[in-house]
Amino acid sequence: MNEELQSANEELETSKEELQSLNEELSTVNLELMDKVKELDVANSDSLDLIDSTEIATLFLDNDLMVQRFTPATVKLLNLRYSDLGCPLSDIKTRFIDDRLLSDCRKVVQESEPIQCEIEGGNARLYLRRILPHRSHGDQIVGLVITFVDLTDRLSLERSLKESKDHLEAILDSATDAIFTVDEKGIVASLNPATERFFGYSREEISGKLISELLTSAHFSSPIVVPLIDQLPLVEWRTGLHQELKALRKDGSCFDAELTLSRIDHLSLFIVVIRDVSQRKDLQKKILEIASDEQRRIGQELHDGTQQELTGLSLIAGTIEDFYDSRGRDANGDGRGLMLEHAELCRLMLSTSKLVKGLKEANQHVQSLSHGIMPVQIDAEGLQSALTDLAKVATVEDKATCHFVCRDFVVVVSNTVATHIFRIAQEAVNNVQRHGKAKEICISLSAEHNRIQLEVSDNGIGIDASAVLASCNVIQKFGLQIMQYRASVIGGGLSISRGNNSGTVVRCTIPIQRNLG
Repeated sequence: MNEELQSANEELETSKEELQSLNEELSTVNLELMDKVKELDVANSDSLDLIDSTEIATLFLDNDLMVQRFTPATVKLLNLRYSDLGCPLSDIKTRFIDDRLLSDCRKVVQESEPIQCEIEGGNARLYLRRILPHRSHGDQIVGLVITFVDLTDRLSLERSLKESKDHLEAILDSATDAIFTVDEKGIVASLNPATERFFGYSREEISGKLISELLTSAHFSSPIVVPLIDQLPLVEWRTGLHQELKALRKDGSCFDAELTLSRIDHLSLFIVVIRDVSQRKDLQKKILEIASDEQRRIGQELHDGTQQELTGLSLIAGTIEDFYDSRGRDANGDGRGLMLEHAELCRLMLSTSKLVKGLKEANQHVQSLSHGIMPVQIDAEGLQSALTDLAKVATVEDKATCHFVCRDFVVVVSNTVATHIFRIAQEAVNNVQRHGKAKEICISLSAEHNRIQLEVSDNGIGIDASAVLASCNVIQKFGLQIMQYRASVIGGGLSISRGNNSGTVVRCTIPIQRNLG
């Protein structure tokens, strides 16, 4: 019995040791579980803080659509209090109209598929309502999560961006210059409609095309036009680079163009603007030609007219000087004995009269020439006075009568517009004097129906504008083109037609809202 008791005692000691070892293991596991609980508490607290701090209204429901928890932002949309936890969603009165909320929640529970739609809140803001299944770690659906994302600011920003985009596209579409973007390899990325009209290619044909294929140095003095574009990937071009060159159309024809190049660093793109300057080049060439012709004409007028007149006047003055010199030698040294006979006096008076008349004619001739070549800047308030003076100058005795008519005071707000109107009237009057053979010329200025109208009419033989433009008379053709150009510069239009009976009517109309110069 003693031996059995000792054996049992030993077994109990062994069991005690095993229990002590197990207790130590349980203590270790307990400590690990406490750490895990702390970690879970921290994670749960962080999750709750994250959910509570977000501005997205979030509502958690169980499968029976009972409220489990919600974020503070939800209170703005739903009449929720913390005492409502555990209450059914159907008992919660919302601050917006959403008749499908409950039915959508039941559908998500049954089908496990998220549902979203847009709703309008009671605060006149737009929300994206999303219902998603809430899954556990075992991928089991334990409830629902309803979120309300405020879309108002984003939609407003999108609307503003769309309006800005539409505005920019409208500007690009209405631009008369070719505008397109190219990448660093010189390949066209985008373009406006004017580019298609300029080059004759469709949008699909130009997109992806090298810009160097649209430019050429043919018939152009500068040999570096094309290399300028070819070196786009190699050179950091400054903003606003400007150069004249030749552009090549699809049909092989060339036209004079101005190229402006700008770099967009953050997009690695270049903006290329090409303007057709063919008309301007032709106009400059014609201006040089007409200026040369006018210079020759003025020189011829001065040589054949004024110089001959002054030569004749100098002979008359010389005759008078010789007469006084000869008569002075016959008289005493002090000239007191100088006596003139009646015939000599009459001859002297006749010569003097011719001299005075010739000087007046020469002065008028020089004044007429200088009036055409001197630059004139018309003040906006002095346009009517300038047109009155123009009518006086254009009136030639026994040849033509010119008068100016203006019933009301016409306000022109820009000196530039006033100068162009005066120049159009001056050119029209000069055309009548040179080619119209008119006896009467009328210049009228009026303002009605939000527009200013200048009209120059005459009773001459009439001028056919289309025939003049097709003729070889460079001066007359250029005069009509200059008037049309001046009218377009100030935003107006020019028309040339025959009068009711005879003669020509030149009419220039300028909208007042564009009368800004």
